[in-house]
Amino acid sequence: MIGGFAKVRDYVHCLRTFRKLIRWDVELDNYTLPIVLRACRDRMDPVMGRLVHGVVLKSGLCLDHCVLAALISMYAKCRVKNDARILFDEMPNRDLVTWTVMINAYAESGNAKESLVLFDLMRDEGLVPDTVAMVTTVHACAKLGAMHKARLVHDYIFRMGFKLDVILGTAMIDMYAKCGSVDSAREIFD
Repeated sequence: MIGGFAKVRDYVHCLRTFRKLIRWDVELDNYTLPIVLRACRDRMDPVMGRLVHGVVLKSGLCLDHCVLAALISMYAKCRVKNDARILFDEMPNRDLVTWTVMINAYAESGNAKESLVLFDLMRDEGLVPDTVAMVTTVHACAKLGAMHKARLVHDYIFRMGFKLDVILGTAMIDMYAKCGSVDSAREIFD
């Protein structure tokens, strides 16, 4: 029921049903909690998100990777970046999804420099970014407007053999345009 309500973006009924589960003392799992956290994220409701975080702590699922990733995503999207970062830093094993969420959180909140620092840290930890992570990083470069970083990211994309699909190509065109290099943007376009 909770998943169905969330899928059709009926977050009111999703959260209402979740409250009933808690009142009925139903044991929660690592499938239901991420759905509820995504509902809080999509509603931009950090107050309800914090309440669900409390339920996560009581349920003993606070170290579950899927639940942690959903918590980080919820806090990041609700612009409670510090809480997202604390959870991220305390995660025993961070995967590509959680790295990408944090990179995006910093870019969206106006701290593109920290996004690029996280990108470098992610690679230092041995994770190889996918296209989504690269689009997020290119977006951070565009927000920063630093041509030297744009060139480094561009070189990395080609060195790693990423295919310039519509999404990544468009992000790179936007990045170069915002860095003031229309010629480089045109080169990607052609």
